[in-house]
Amino acid sequence: MTGFVHQPTVNQSVRPVIQPLRRIPLALRDAVEAELQRLAEADVIESVNASPWVSNLVIAKKKGGGLRLCVDLTDVNKAIIPDKYPLPTAEELTSHFHGSTVFSKMDLRNGYLQVPIAQASMDLTAFVTHMGFFRFKHMTFGLSSAPSCFQKIMSLILAGIQGVSIYLDDVVVHAPSTTLHDARLVQVFQRFEQHGVTLNAEKCMFGVEEVEFLGFRLSKEGITPIMSHTEAILSLPDPQSPSQPSSFLGMVAYYLRFMPHFSDSTAPLRRLLRKEAVWDWTPACHEAVCVIKQQLTPRPH
Repeated sequence: MTGFVHQPTVNQSVRPVIQPLRRIPLALRDAVEAELQRLAEADVIESVNASPWVSNLVIAKKKGGGLRLCVDLTDVNKAIIPDKYPLPTAEELTSHFHGSTVFSKMDLRNGYLQVPIAQASMDLTAFVTHMGFFRFKHMTFGLSSAPSCFQKIMSLILAGIQGVSIYLDDVVVHAPSTTLHDARLVQVFQRFEQHGVTLNAEKCMFGVEEVEFLGFRLSKEGITPIMSHTEAILSLPDPQSPSQPSSFLGMVAYYLRFMPHFSDSTAPLRRLLRKEAVWDWTPACHEAVCVIKQQLTPRPH
């Protein structure tokens, strides 16, 4: 990506931390070495002799196979002063889709890694392996300043184009007609080309009648929850302890727009959250859970 460089703001009073090496299982060493070599050849990381900050690798398996190498930046993030650029809420993003019938959804390939990190900030990302020390030359996952930075960059790149919703590395273009949709999509492609933005073709959808975005299904029929998400809520048993009503309400609040009179119907549950409340799961509490689940149950077409 051209035109942007990330340089986190650091609280200099926080002392750098050098983590000792955590040994990885021998069975994973060959795969880790291969991934480190791939990242180095792609100019994403570079070998270093030393760094004031040193963190450890976190190894995760990708859904499609292979390994994803992340860095445990817990200590580093304590020194980073967060960017105040806000991430949009699902409510804000989905409020713009009314009247749209044609959609395209684009996924950026290794989104954060497309943003160069300032030379002076590279040591923040340094990590230790059995092969020595490395550091990232691009903005890495796990850096607390990355989400706000990336959202701001994407918003600047696509500023002024109508019918575009952005949430980090997911971009949706939508319009009430194919002609208008295609015109907007061309503008997005031009901006991406101008800034060297790369897409993950396997995860992109163009000119379709519906897409999934932030847990919602968007189509000409409107906005509905994704069934797999609501099924997880519908399968939950009634809360059994004082901490569980809060978790339940937190989950269902994401789909607040589909639950009329949410405040009234959840009153028995919210009463259990008061400091002075005594745990007492009443029939009214059970009824409140049933009402919420009923409102999230898909209606037959």
